Amino acid sequence: MLFATLSEPSRLRLLQALQEGSLSVGELVEATGLSQANVSKHLTVLHGARLVKKSRAGVFVNYELADSVVDQLCGLVCAKMERDLAEEARALNG
Repeated sequence: MLFATLSEPSRLRLLQALQEGSLSVGELVEATGLSQANVSKHLTVLHGARLVKKSRAGVFVNYELADSVVDQLCGLVCAKMERDLAEEARALNG
C-alpha cells in the first residue's frame, strides 16, 4: 500500500512541497501547479496512508509530513525519480 501511494508523481510533488513545512491546500495548489480538486484528492490518500497529518487553523486546513521518516522516504524516492528523468533526458538528447 505504501509504495502504491508513492507511485503517483502528484503525491510525490505534494510530499516534496511539504518538506518545507506546514502548508494549506491553497498553498499546495500554488506550490505544485495541481488543481485544488487534485490536491485535495491526493491529500486524502496521503492522510489515509499516514504520510501526512492535518490541523485546522481557523477556516484553513494545514498539512504537514507525518514524521521525519516520511521526509527521509520522500527524499530517497524523489532523488531516484530525478536520476531516472535525467538519464532519460540524456538518452533522448544524445
